[in-house]
Amino acid sequence: MDTILSDLVHSENNEQIAKLSEIKALYPEYEECLDVQMIYMNALYHCFRRQPKAIANDFLNEMESLSESSSYPLIKVMYLHYMILECEGYYSAESLMDELT
Repeated sequence: MDTILSDLVHSENNEQIAKLSEIKALYPEYEECLDVQMIYMNALYHCFRRQPKAIANDFLNEMESLSESSSYPLIKVMYLHYMILECEGYYSAESLMDELT
């Protein structure tokens, strides 16, 4: 799965979507594993950042859903970290702590 993620990061457009589809196909079998959830969140973020705005929100919605459904606090932290990056610092430390508790 790490190899697919590496390929996804270095690909563009439709090829990137195809690589995400490979990760999505493998994901249900391993979805309770923290490492796999991290890889999936990372893949979604790369697609969110590099796909056209018209479909980027689909990836954002999937990231949010994973964050909400995961039993691992680290996945919520990853999601919030990515959102802080996207908000360019408009997310305050206080609101971040509120999200985590």
